[in-house]
Amino acid sequence: MRIFLGGGTMSTFAMRPPDPEVVGDRWYDMWLQRLENAPNLVAKWMSHQTRDQQWIHGSVCEDYDTIQAAVYAVGGWADGYTNTVVRLCEGITAPFRGLIGPWSHAYPWKAKPYPIIDGLKDLCRWWDHWLKNKDTRMMEEPRLRIWMQDSVPPLTSYSERPGRWISEDSWPSLKTMAECFHLNADGLGRKPKSERFIEHCSEVISGVTHGDWCPYGFEAEMPSDQREEDGRSLVFDLPALKRRMEILGAPVIQLDVSCDQPNAVLYVRLCDVAPDGASTRVTYGVLNLTHRKGHECPQSLEPGKRYQVEVSMNNIAHVFPKGHRIRVTVQTAAWPLVWPSPKRTTITVTTGRSVLEMPVRTQQHKETKLPDLGKPVTAEPLELVSSSVPHRSRTIHRDFVSGETVVEMVKSRGRYLIKDTHTEIAGESIETYSIKDNEPLSARAQVDHSILIKREREREPEWDTRIKTRFILTATESVLNLTAHAEAHSKDVRIWSKSWEKSVVRNGV
Repeated sequence: MRIFLGGGTMSTFAMRPPDPEVVGDRWYDMWLQRLENAPNLVAKWMSHQTRDQQWIHGSVCEDYDTIQAAVYAVGGWADGYTNTVVRLCEGITAPFRGLIGPWSHAYPWKAKPYPIIDGLKDLCRWWDHWLKNKDTRMMEEPRLRIWMQDSVPPLTSYSERPGRWISEDSWPSLKTMAECFHLNADGLGRKPKSERFIEHCSEVISGVTHGDWCPYGFEAEMPSDQREEDGRSLVFDLPALKRRMEILGAPVIQLDVSCDQPNAVLYVRLCDVAPDGASTRVTYGVLNLTHRKGHECPQSLEPGKRYQVEVSMNNIAHVFPKGHRIRVTVQTAAWPLVWPSPKRTTITVTTGRSVLEMPVRTQQHKETKLPDLGKPVTAEPLELVSSSVPHRSRTIHRDFVSGETVVEMVKSRGRYLIKDTHTEIAGESIETYSIKDNEPLSARAQVDHSILIKREREREPEWDTRIKTRFILTATESVLNLTAHAEAHSKDVRIWSKSWEKSVVRNGV
């Protein structure tokens, strides 16, 4: 679904008009030309369902040695790209430093959750070292600085994530050890018990509590209390911890599993369960089982055959307190994060032969002393006059007569006037996902984008532009179907429109 959402967003952004203050009177003709040549990135990307040259050409992991410039990579645990910084640290040979905070997809001096830092000062230290040959001692510091997150109750948005800064000189961390917990019929255990075969078939709405794949720090983006989702899952609990446990890295689950269909998806979650039962998702992982041997050449499953598969979850730094339980869950659906398999799938997990591997960090009483990252210091922001403030909502509607469940996410960027340039900007996206009980082929995804950019000044022509796009994805058992429509308006007059239709054969999806 990242292809659907990301492609629709970037296609819409590519249709925005040139600014007449930059290009002059040519802006209108340039805009029409831009619109006529606007790409439909969803259609393009969904035609590449495997790891082919479309994706390889932009993947630095293909040859880290080609990166010769010094790299300072910054990320956040609430971001969608949680693995990027540590993967760079592990693979790159050029000079490197990494910083991972609790942040969403935003700059570390303005992101949520807090704490935020004086990120601009930190970046200046980096540039002073590499561009001005100043002795900032930055390269004498550990390669990674990471926010170790404390346990928190489940909320759909966080203003702050308590924790502490830790440091690492290498990745994977030399301060962690793999601890294995066996998936037994009665829960997680340090020793395997006798083999049992447990069948599971997830409801098609499994995953509706997931939240956004890539949060930006707004409301309703994070996963809600996972007890509802846990009830739709295979659940394996470890008894209440007798002492706190810290993890740093990517938890991995190794499953002995068979399936009754040739195509299937595994959605695995790691949760922190408080004594009152509240379940907070710590991290998760997804594996299309046709990609079990790699993303280049999908291989269908042989129904009934047992496979040994490995699902790696996203990297994370988290503290499980004493008295809490560690929970791992397994599902065969993750709607609307992942497009449903053509048919509902029933998996059989062999307990006693399946294992959860946790990257447990030994508590370091003397962390390397690092410079204080400080409080944010930035220039005065642009003076804005808001007529509508940004807002988010995420609602789930369930019709118990029709069996349809609809997830709607409204993402408004508000409407505001930049006083210095007299430019007014507004934007909104509405995502709508629907599916009916027991009918994976009823899945339907729709995203509507709207963008307004206008300027009014005395003795100048009014510049008033609007863009609207709609992308809809459905599927049959063998084909993915995309329909899209876009239109552009100038001064409330539609000056351009275009519709697309694209059908692509499902390849292990």
